[in-house]
Amino acid sequence: MNAARYQRQTLIKDIETEHPKLLCYVAGNKAQVDRIDTLGFVDMLHNVNPGDPIDLLLHTPGGDVDAAEKLIGLVRSATGEEGQLRVIIPDFAKSAGTLMALGANAIVMSDSSELGPIDPQVSSRDGNGSDVVYSVLTYLNAYDAARCARGSRRAYHIRKVRSHHRAQVPVGQRPGALVRGEFAQAARQEFLEDRQRADGY
Repeated sequence: MNAARYQRQTLIKDIETEHPKLLCYVAGNKAQVDRIDTLGFVDMLHNVNPGDPIDLLLHTPGGDVDAAEKLIGLVRSATGEEGQLRVIIPDFAKSAGTLMALGANAIVMSDSSELGPIDPQVSSRDGNGSDVVYSVLTYLNAYDAARCARGSRRAYHIRKVRSHHRAQVPVGQRPGALVRGEFAQAARQEFLEDRQRADGY
């Protein structure tokens, strides 16, 4: 029953004989980045000595931005201030996965690997009961454009754009959507600044 799991563990041990500690985080469309993954990360990091270099193999379509920050924070804590974290992306790490990758000292990708925009989204059900996903950053951009154009001749047009995008995000989710969008932008900037200071560029 567990043959595939044991085979993976053997392959990982073989890789680790000549390379840093290898952690694998693979998530699919039905199992996105989530806070429940914290226990798995704590378990994987249990045998990592502080300061040891870590390779994180990452494959995910995205998920919860808060969870992504927490997970990459756990891995960074394990490597310590001077330790090296390398993220390996064999296929894709989108959205929250891209945010996780930005927390690394180095990102290794192939010609076919993909990162994606950091674009928090909120979902809601439409009148037919189908899940509809709305981009938070599209809403934020329209809001910023409207604020900048206030008082100009384009204000009427921008107000219409803002109203349209505001209508796209359900009323009950607007405050949370704004917080998630602003949080994602702030976390991205913080990760990039930390890496620039650590790497000296």
